Amino acid sequence: MLVNFSVHISRKSFLAAIIHYISKGFCAYTTGSVSVEKLPKVVNKFDRKYGIIDSKNDFDRKRRNGVARCRLVVFYPVDDKATSSDQKADFILLATKGTGPVYDLEKMSEVKPGSPLRYDTLTLRREAGLRGGGNVKGSWSWYLNQKVYKEFREACIQAVKMRGLQRAKMLTGQLMTYPGFHGIRKQRASIFRSMKRTGIHAGHSEKALDFIPAKQYWVRKGKKETATLRSLLKQRQ
Repeated sequence: MLVNFSVHISRKSFLAAIIHYISKGFCAYTTGSVSVEKLPKVVNKFDRKYGIIDSKNDFDRKRRNGVARCRLVVFYPVDDKATSSDQKADFILLATKGTGPVYDLEKMSEVKPGSPLRYDTLTLRREAGLRGGGNVKGSWSWYLNQKVYKEFREACIQAVKMRGLQRAKMLTGQLMTYPGFHGIRKQRASIFRSMKRTGIHAGHSEKALDFIPAKQYWVRKGKKETATLRSLLKQRQ
């Protein structure tokens, strides 16, 4: 039992880890969910079959032999007030290109243009354009999916037209709960600019619209974002 396997207990940390691996070439994936009690069996199975905790030397050997390398990223929101006894852990099994049992035994999808990775209300895709003098493609980032983005945008604009701004403040607070990945920050900034313009046109003063954030913060690493599988199992006893 790999009891020291690290589990992400922060959604922000989980999403950042996925970006990290995909940017390193782990662009094939499969997802699932499992109870914490069954998680040790899943981790052991994936390590036995695919080497998800392989060392750097193991990875180097596989790369030389053209064998796919794999990593497992797991999320369990222990600090979530909504967490209940039947709360399951979400996982994503990621793999590089190559040969090996992961492509024979798992139904793997590939993150690529026109086929983004989706998680909950978010979509992971590569940002458009080039960086670094045109030599580097845009980086990976999380975005609100189009349905959620459009719903938020329409609701926020309608709310700021009202005489009372309570609903507009509530919706702004909900938007700010999403982690500040670059794609999400761009979407929020667009909504906030439209809210400001619409609010002024509707007769609200600049002071009344101060609740609309002028700045947003980058994703920052927290003090406690992962926990060992052993500690999670103890908490469930």
